[in-house]
Amino acid sequence: MHSTAAKLYGHANKDMGKIIKFPGMRQTQIQEVVPAPAIHKQTIDELRKLGKTSHGKTLATKGDPITRLEDIYAIEEYYKSKGQLRNYCLFVLGITLGLRMGDMLETKIGDYLNDDGTFKEYLYIIEQKRDKRVAPVITELAQRALGLYLSKRTFALDEYLFKSREGENRPIDLSQAYRILNDMSKALKLPYHISTHSLRKTFGYWTIRANPGNQTILIQLQEMFGHDQPRTTLRYAGITREENNHLYKSLAEMYDSARIAM
Repeated sequence: MHSTAAKLYGHANKDMGKIIKFPGMRQTQIQEVVPAPAIHKQTIDELRKLGKTSHGKTLATKGDPITRLEDIYAIEEYYKSKGQLRNYCLFVLGITLGLRMGDMLETKIGDYLNDDGTFKEYLYIIEQKRDKRVAPVITELAQRALGLYLSKRTFALDEYLFKSREGENRPIDLSQAYRILNDMSKALKLPYHISTHSLRKTFGYWTIRANPGNQTILIQLQEMFGHDQPRTTLRYAGITREENNHLYKSLAEMYDSARIAM
């Protein structure tokens, strides 16, 4: 699944002159797999104040996915043109590995490279939030970003990949990661609400768009993101809002067409 999104980014990057369309995905295609239990409304309200669903799981977080491929390429070029290769690598790995930002910031160079300098096939980490072992594929796209970043510096395998300029060997924190993304978004005047969750949501969005109607992929994403229902995953990835926008636009077009025909 990680390679699916990576292939999509890479393939479209080679064919920027072409118009790439993905079939729409309707909510009716999604089957509810976990029925919601009957819980008193006051209890649900209390859970929502804590950022939890009625199942006790985390609610979908704020921040938009990047839904236009041309914006993804513009972001990559922005960081590279400014020589910000650490930030470029942060962005590319964020949209291809599908990890929480906090988990990705804790990774070290040795998590990606073998002792002989070759790339590992998988990135093995323990998710902080769920205390669960995950192993995303280190795709060719991720390897290229890592290679470009690491080729411009000396390093040791026990160094944090996204090393802060403060301290001897410490990673940047979430607030620094947010500033890196937010400053870029402002400079490029992007039409998104950018947060540290945006990269993971972008991974989910393009994985779903590359596999329209594929229930297996959706269930894999649901498990990966720790969601209780497929519709939560769709909402997290920005799919349901996009579908709602399509509904209103198609209705407006119908009204306009009817008016012209009268």
